[in-house]
Amino acid sequence: MERNRAHAALRAATFDCHQRVDEIYSSAQLDDRVSYGNFLCAQAAALLPVEAALDQLGMADLVEDWPERIRGQHLIRDMVELGIAKPEPIERPTLSSPPEMLGALYVLEGSRLGGKLLRRSVPSNFPTRFLAGESLESWALFLMRLDQLIDNDAERSGAIDGAHAVFSVFEKSGRFYL
Repeated sequence: MERNRAHAALRAATFDCHQRVDEIYSSAQLDDRVSYGNFLCAQAAALLPVEAALDQLGMADLVEDWPERIRGQHLIRDMVELGIAKPEPIERPTLSSPPEMLGALYVLEGSRLGGKLLRRSVPSNFPTRFLAGESLESWALFLMRLDQLIDNDAERSGAIDGAHAVFSVFEKSGRFYL
């Protein structure tokens, strides 16, 4: 089997979704307190229900370091520090299978990786726990696990469906808050 097949399939199948979400979220001026707060609200309204769904569905059984990958608590702490109330969830994605869950986590982990870059645009006096990012090693370990667990066309299709569902939640949340 070709290495990185699941990752390559997800990257190709979600390219347009990724572009739309990036375009929406890039409108946030992260050096402005109000705009940064809106950015965090958009993130929270999408991320928190996705993480809750994955947790309830048993992501820890699929990805051993799932508890370390959860970052909603960091997002909430940043919002509290800025005096921002936790927003209502935009939507909870419908995920039912392990491949869909892994596709959803693919989106969250890619977002975490992007957060590391975004953090550079945030003033040092703003809280940035949520944007702390992940190491390339953590990303590589996740992709390796993804490719171990998703190894046929039906599973890749499920993972793509899960990724699309999560991108949709982030897109709706971004359009609402930003």
